[in-house]
Amino acid sequence: MNLPLVVHGTDMHGKDFEEMTTSINISSVGVFLLLHHNVSESSELVVSVIPPLESGGPLLGRFTARGRVLRREALGSPSKSIYLAIQFTDKLHLNS
Repeated sequence: MNLPLVVHGTDMHGKDFEEMTTSINISSVGVFLLLHHNVSESSELVVSVIPPLESGGPLLGRFTARGRVLRREALGSPSKSIYLAIQFTDKLHLNS
């Protein structure tokens, strides 16, 4: 399922970032996504799911969970984008 996401974290250079992206696959235990910021394996990230309007109406919040990078796959030079497999370390909860 592809859903809009906002990912918060710290990159390999120690800089905080916030990036909008889309899930490639998402479940209750984790998410697979493409990210343009370079993060290390085992990084802790916060992922917020932005529910689409067609899901039955707009929600007044985002579903957010903290997660840990389990796997990263670089796209290769010159692209700095990476595929990440993130396992949620807490349950998705609604932020209003």
